[in-house]
Amino acid sequence: MTISDNLRPILNKKARHLLGFFYIIVFGIQCSPQSDWVAFHGTTMGTTYSITIESKGTTTASAIQRGIDSVLTEINRQMSTYIPTSEISSFNALPPGDTLIISEEFAQVLDISRTVWELTGGAFDVTVYPLVKLWGFGPEADPAWHPPTGDRIEAVRSRIGFSNIWLSPNRELTKRLAGISLDLNAVAKGFGVDQVARYLEGAGISNYLVEIGGEVRCRGTNRQGKRWSVGIDRPAEGSVPGEALESVLQIKNRAVATSGDYRSFHKYKGQYYSHAIDPRNGFPTKSGVASATVVAPTCAFADALATAMMILGEEEGLRLAESLTDVEILLIQRIGNGEFRERMSSGMKRLLR
Repeated sequence: MTISDNLRPILNKKARHLLGFFYIIVFGIQCSPQSDWVAFHGTTMGTTYSITIESKGTTTASAIQRGIDSVLTEINRQMSTYIPTSEISSFNALPPGDTLIISEEFAQVLDISRTVWELTGGAFDVTVYPLVKLWGFGPEADPAWHPPTGDRIEAVRSRIGFSNIWLSPNRELTKRLAGISLDLNAVAKGFGVDQVARYLEGAGISNYLVEIGGEVRCRGTNRQGKRWSVGIDRPAEGSVPGEALESVLQIKNRAVATSGDYRSFHKYKGQYYSHAIDPRNGFPTKSGVASATVVAPTCAFADALATAMMILGEEEGLRLAESLTDVEILLIQRIGNGEFRERMSSGMKRLLR
């Protein structure tokens, strides 16, 4: 599989809880007192979306809303494990050795996923879902949960691995091993943000901010003519989005994604178990990273890399970030007693307010 063109510049060297996908329910369109600015709100991919644009020209707000809905509905049709007839559900149901021709968008997401899998030495892997369910973070969560045994972990871990799928240049996706199944929640929200952004740009919108479930991509400036402000939540256990901010980013023409373990975790006999499962050993990560924020050119890449940073930890994650062009990270490390420590890449401080 080849690396997509929009990722090649990133790869040049330089010195939760998994949410299901659902169809969109539109909450409505809000017009700003400054009549050129319009905000759209709704739900998709098991979470909410919020989109703000400067609308100039002949395209109406209702037409833009229909375009947004169409983009997100198509992504659900391709990549939702909650839709039995989706492309991903069809692939997951295949016996080993069989092949499915997938859409161009699905292939792009797998291309990005493979790139991050390779960059991180397997810390990011879209075949990890059986392990996620084993550790009690799937949709059928058991209220009487307890950690699985080592034998069960090894049995499930033998049925994952990105190398057990193959995508041909003709978008023929082949399952090489029985039990392999895909779940793209750790990258598809970011991809959805990118696709909506591309739609808006195609509609002639040059100033916008697209947000789906906390993942963001923006272009141009806000209604005050300044860079867009994007808040990073303080990763306090059980906190709700926006309750307390750790930092605020000032960005333009960039994407931002955050992954954290502070809203989805287990506690068992005093032991804390993160929802971030390391595909390399089958266990919840013990990196101590409570929150990982990635700034990158595309949101899909930022989304996948933020997930991987939870597994890699501070030192390995920072080394990787410094090796990538136009990528910055902020890691918030849990140090005990409700206290945190920030570590960031060399260029991140310039983006913080």
